[in-house]
Amino acid sequence: MSDVKYKMIDVNNYKDLTKETLLQIHQILKAEAYWNDSFSEFKKKYTKRNFKNIKLFLVFSDNHLAGFIEGFSIGKDQFYAKSFYVSKNYRNLKIGTKLKLRTFSVLKKLGYKKYTDGFVVNPLVTKINQNLVNKRKKESLKKNPKLTFPYGIKDKEVFFKTFKKRR
Repeated sequence: MSDVKYKMIDVNNYKDLTKETLLQIHQILKAEAYWNDSFSEFKKKYTKRNFKNIKLFLVFSDNHLAGFIEGFSIGKDQFYAKSFYVSKNYRNLKIGTKLKLRTFSVLKKLGYKKYTDGFVVNPLVTKINQNLVNKRKKESLKKNPKLTFPYGIKDKEVFFKTFKKRR
């Protein structure tokens, strides 16, 4: 895993979503979520009209799709992530954690105030969410015991407060 790249696809650049990338998303869904739609049925959901409200966050490792977060906007300041998957070949490499942190920072720049996980069936996601919570709490307590968590977590929701991208 040497070359990791991130990409956000929305209505402005939906044409950047190639057939090859869609095929890789379909393969991940077939393997991880036991998806049974044919590829021709699956790709019908990814048209310009459907991307009006949808955002797709992709992570590539050596030009191969390693994982993705797909969701849609609710109102002007809420993002609902309906899918979050990391391919089995790229697990335990912190790719999912980095993808989620990158997604948080991009959404905050776009003006979103709330992130919610939805129908996530990948067991890795629960582990990533809990690791993020534990890491942020530890870092906050090290700096100043009176500091609060940089973003509040309520069930599966994240409210962006003073979230900063950490390296």
